[in-house]
Amino acid sequence: MNSDPVNPDPVTADPGNHDAPGPSRRRTPGLIIGVAVVVVLVVLAGVLVWSQASSGSSSTPSPATTPSLAGGSTGAAAPASSHAVPAGCSTDPSPIVPVSMQIDRMGVRTNVLSLGLDADNAAAAPPKDEPSTAAWYNKGPRPGSARGKVVLTIHTYHRGGALGNALHDPGTGLRKGDIIRLTSASGSTVCYRYDRSLKVAVKDYDPDSTILYDTAGRPMVAIVICWDYDAARADWDSRVIYYASQLPDSH
Repeated sequence: MNSDPVNPDPVTADPGNHDAPGPSRRRTPGLIIGVAVVVVLVVLAGVLVWSQASSGSSSTPSPATTPSLAGGSTGAAAPASSHAVPAGCSTDPSPIVPVSMQIDRMGVRTNVLSLGLDADNAAAAPPKDEPSTAAWYNKGPRPGSARGKVVLTIHTYHRGGALGNALHDPGTGLRKGDIIRLTSASGSTVCYRYDRSLKVAVKDYDPDSTILYDTAGRPMVAIVICWDYDAARADWDSRVIYYASQLPDSH
């Protein structure tokens, strides 16, 4: 879908192959590909779900409030102990419906939309003109759940300027140990510590895998963005998934 305001042909998360079944055809929905892929992956000109129709851009839900992106903020260093819980984070998290996301060191503060499936039975993406909004896939685990991946989609613009581009920036993007906060309307905050990323070629994605959709594994956030834009096809060739473990971490 076209979500890049600069480029009328936004790149969607759908690889353009409708053989990748959505939830109604297999047990898992299509892989969310967007500008910004989080399960807390979270994706505008480059975030979409594998199963959606290609549109040249990824989508990320846009929040009611105006998101801010203070890229490159030094912020506070991650706690030395992997079991430490940063100030403001729940020490005994329970499931919440997220309305905002914050990444401390990067200075990211943005809204989170609660979305289900789109017309193609894929995880829905946010409005095309929301470069910094994240979308939570509400058919999966909620932040604070005891098990499973919380999926967030965020947009990526192939000309830059979206949150997905900022997350993937080699200089100021996500770094191991970064704290990601998801907060509910009542103010309850569940925190996650960023661990690693995984890049998957659209052509190699297995919709029956648990790399994105998972309700039984360790509690974590998976933020999905689109990457590797192919100008000839006006589509993205791969997705990047950022994994962050829920705090406190008992493992």
